[in-house]
Amino acid sequence: MGLSPFSNWTGNYQSPSVTGNPDPQNFKIIKTKTIGTNSLIYVNFPDCKNYGGDKILLIVGMSNKEIRKLKKLDPHFHESQPIGDPYIVARFTPTGAGWGTGIHMLKYLNGEFIEGQKKK
Repeated sequence: MGLSPFSNWTGNYQSPSVTGNPDPQNFKIIKTKTIGTNSLIYVNFPDCKNYGGDKILLIVGMSNKEIRKLKKLDPHFHESQPIGDPYIVARFTPTGAGWGTGIHMLKYLNGEFIEGQKKK
């Protein structure tokens, strides 16, 4: 007979909870790529548990030098961005593919030619 895909089964399964929000004052920048005033950063938040605390963030309006001086970095999106805080416009999965996608977006934001595109 089997289990209907539309049944209301409520077995003992509990989804694994991810605890540990990133502490904006406890982070380590692993690597950066800056084009113009936009930067892609690979950063680790040791207090965060998902992906081992690793995050890839795309920040606009900040150079590599400015990012390296940060004492506070909140990886979350905010509707009203505090003045002086990094303006995060995108996050990517912290993998090689995520970094590559972030590089393409960084180039796109700066109007650079992206492989496979034809210049107009």
